Amino acid sequence: MSSSAKDVVLSGLSKLRTSALLLIITVILLGVSSVTLMMLFFISVNTTVSGVVGGINYFREIRHLSPLVITAVLSFLIVAIVAVILLLISIYFYLVPSAKQFVMWRPLDFSTPSKLMRLGYVSGALTLLTAFILLIIAIVPQIPVIALVSIVLIIVGFILLLIGRIGVIIYFFRLRDAFNSTIFLITAILLIISLVVTFIPIVSALAVILELIVWVLVFIEANSLRDKITSGTIQV
Repeated sequence: MSSSAKDVVLSGLSKLRTSALLLIITVILLGVSSVTLMMLFFISVNTTVSGVVGGINYFREIRHLSPLVITAVLSFLIVAIVAVILLLISIYFYLVPSAKQFVMWRPLDFSTPSKLMRLGYVSGALTLLTAFILLIIAIVPQIPVIALVSIVLIIVGFILLLIGRIGVIIYFFRLRDAFNSTIFLITAILLIISLVVTFIPIVSALAVILELIVWVLVFIEANSLRDKITSGTIQV
C-alpha cells in the first residue's frame, strides 16, 4: 500500500472507530432513557389505580408523586436529546465519511454502500425534518391535507433510513472482504438480526442489546486494524 492509500485507510478506520464509540454511548443513553420512560409509565399506572381504589387519597398521592414524575420526564427528555445529538454526530460526521474514505481506496467495493448510506441517512433525515415541520403547521391551524402529506413523508423518511441501514450492512460485508475480518462479518449478521427483531414486538428490546454488541465489536476491530496497518502487520 502506498503512503497516501495507507493514510486514506487509516483515516477511514479512525472515523469508523469514533463513530462506533459515539454509537456505544448513544445506545446506552437510549437504554437509560427507555428505562426512565418505563418507570414513569408504571408510576402513572400505579397512581391511577390507587386513585380508583383510594378515592380522595388519589389527589394526595399525586401531590407527593408529582416531583418524582416531573424529574423522570425531565431526565428522559435530557437523556433522549443528548442521545439524538450524539446519534446525528456519529452518523453524519463519522460513519458516512468513513465509507467515503474507503471509496477513495477501493471505489468498486465501497461506492455502493457509501451511496446507500448517504441517500438513506441524509435524505431520510431531511425528509423526516420536513415532515415534522409540516405536521406542526398542520396541527396548529388544523389543515388535514398538510397532515396527510406529513404522514406520507414520515413513512418515506423511515424507508430512506432503512435504505441507509442496508448500506451499513453492505459496508460491513465489504470491510470483511477487504480485511478478511471475521468480526466485521459477525457485525453485519448481527445488524441483520437486529433489523428483523425490531419489527417483532415480543423481542424488539433485543435489538438494543444487539446494537450495543455490534458497535463494541466495530470499535475493537477498527482499533485493532489501525494498529496492525500502522505496524505493518497487515499489508493491503
